[in-house]
Amino acid sequence: MVVAVAAVLIAMTGTATAAHYLITSTRQIKPSVRHALKGARGPEGPAGPQGPAGPQGLRGATGPGGPAGPAGPAGSSGITSIALFDGPATPYGPASSGAGAVASSTASCPNGSRVVGGGFSASTIDTDVSYARASATTYSVISSNAGSFSGTLQAQAICASGPGISSTAGAASVRVASRAVVAREVDRELRRQKAQAAAEHKSR
Repeated sequence: MVVAVAAVLIAMTGTATAAHYLITSTRQIKPSVRHALKGARGPEGPAGPQGPAGPQGLRGATGPGGPAGPAGPAGSSGITSIALFDGPATPYGPASSGAGAVASSTASCPNGSRVVGGGFSASTIDTDVSYARASATTYSVISSNAGSFSGTLQAQAICASGPGISSTAGAASVRVASRAVVAREVDRELRRQKAQAAAEHKSR
């Protein structure tokens, strides 16, 4: 009887203790039990929303230069010749002659060449040219004499020819690479004309 009571007391005590036992670490669970409690891996969840863009990174180093490209084809030559062509020498009289005091002259370039400049030649340095106009292939001048002398007026066209010159109507067309050549030739010709006129005037 005593033994039975003791057994009941022990059983009750054990039950009370089991009811208040807390597991605070997985080490308190047998490995075989832990393995049995581990479930299968669940499916992969959906992707989360895209995060904000990060700050811009530092600029990288400059890469090496590329290889040189092939040389381009050779261009056509520009101006091959520049020449001076005279118009007719037109006489004019003194201012007292009225309409006879006015003279005009036009110099023309040959086919295939263009006007790149112009001027005039006169029998006296006192000749005053009041009008000058150039077209694609002509250069014209007009003089109205206000003095008491007579003389002649002759237009001069500076004409250029070559592959870089267009002979169609319109403004003179000169290749950019040849403009410096044209400018030098025009300046040289004008200076020659001035020197010749001055020499003729001094010899009188």
